[in-house]
Amino acid sequence: IRLFSLILNKDLKLNSFEFCWLHYYYFGAFFLCQQMSNSFGNINENGFQSFLPVSSWTNPDPYANGDIIATLWTSFNADLIYYQQVTDGPLLARATVEINSMFLGLYFSASWLFITTWVAVPYSSNTGVATFQMVLVGGEDDELSFLLMNYGDIAPTGQPWLVSFAGYRSESGIYKYTIDEPNPSDLSKSTNKGLPGQWAFRVDEEMGEFTI
Repeated sequence: IRLFSLILNKDLKLNSFEFCWLHYYYFGAFFLCQQMSNSFGNINENGFQSFLPVSSWTNPDPYANGDIIATLWTSFNADLIYYQQVTDGPLLARATVEINSMFLGLYFSASWLFITTWVAVPYSSNTGVATFQMVLVGGEDDELSFLLMNYGDIAPTGQPWLVSFAGYRSESGIYKYTIDEPNPSDLSKSTNKGLPGQWAFRVDEEMGEFTI
């Protein structure tokens, strides 16, 4: 599993964070720094992030319309979520190499990463813990954007998989993808790019998936 290293440790119940360098293109919507600074308060302890307020979303819903990334959306009791924003250094070089190895012919150069990691977060059912990670990758031209979902040790939830969801959706409902695995614990062994435990997607408008 290629979990990126962690530097910052913050409680993401905060509504925003102080420094934001982001220009991130997500299925036709171009999110500027101030918009994203507000929306990072919507990184949720239950394993998902939205670019818009999601206070009304209390249960995992793969059919909800909204710009949402669900790395593993289920019911957790997570007090702390780790995050790191990267604008230079070896992690950018690593992301550039990995994206170009998975998406050939783009000659992509990463200029920005936002890494969110749920580390050994316990299920609300008290049946185990899960470690997983979301990496947003933005490019120098601000038009190519990628999403990495990395899965470490995922215990069986003891909760119905019908109330869990891994994948993404766009506000329009046109671009959407659900990772089709029979159990959440299988996420650490599954892949769409050849490396077990890692899923990678291009999420600007040109290459969005239409399946669910």
